[in-house]
Amino acid sequence: MHADIIQNLTLFCVLLEYMDELKQYSPTYFQWAESEEELAEPLKGIGSCLERCSKETEEQIQQLSEVLVPALHEYVLCADTLKLQDRQTRGKQNPVLCQICCKIPNLSSIITPQSARQ
Repeated sequence: MHADIIQNLTLFCVLLEYMDELKQYSPTYFQWAESEEELAEPLKGIGSCLERCSKETEEQIQQLSEVLVPALHEYVLCADTLKLQDRQTRGKQNPVLCQICCKIPNLSSIITPQSARQ
């Protein structure tokens, strides 16, 4: 599950970058077509194609986000549950340390009880 989420998140980011590039290039081809007589039609065709690709990519991003967001939410909930379970386990081993770690969440990854180090 972890690898799938990472892979989908990577694809999502790549699609966002791709869509931004398509949106930037499309107007450029239309402007270029205005200044060229012989190449006007092919350049307009490229601009139109880029617009269509941009819209299709936007739809793919929407569909991917509908699938990715719930899975990512579930993954975060699982990670939080494991983190809480770890804190509870540490609390049984060293209650004072657990109180400190709960107040400063980042400290829990740095400080471990002596019993866990041995």
